[in-house]
Amino acid sequence: MADPNLYNVGERIVWGTVFYRPVESTPVTEVAIDLTTCSGAVTSPSGSTTTTTIGSMRHRATGRYEFDTVATEPGRWSIKWQGDTTYLDENGDNRTYTMIETDFVDVVSP
Repeated sequence: MADPNLYNVGERIVWGTVFYRPVESTPVTEVAIDLTTCSGAVTSPSGSTTTTTIGSMRHRATGRYEFDTVATEPGRWSIKWQGDTTYLDENGDNRTYTMIETDFVDVVSP
C-alpha cells in the first residue's frame, strides 16, 4: 500500500482540512479561512511560502476545503491552516474561535 503522505517531485499535493464548530463539533461553512505567511501557509523544504485564500480553494463539503500545490523540490513540505469563526457559547455570548491545523508530507526525487 502506498504512503498517502509521500509524493514525487512534480506531483500535485492536495491539501485538505475540515473546520468544526468548537461547541457542537460539527463542520462549519461560514468560517473565514485566513492562510497567510504569518500563519505559515504552504512551506517548501527550502523555506519558500505560498499563500492562498478562501476564494482559490475548492469547497468539497460542509466545512471541508482543499487546494493543490505542485511538489517542486524534495524534502518535508508543510501547511498551516487557520480559520476564524464566531459562535454562541453555553451562556449565549458571542465568541471568536481560531482553528489551527498543521499537516506535513514528504517529497522524494523519482
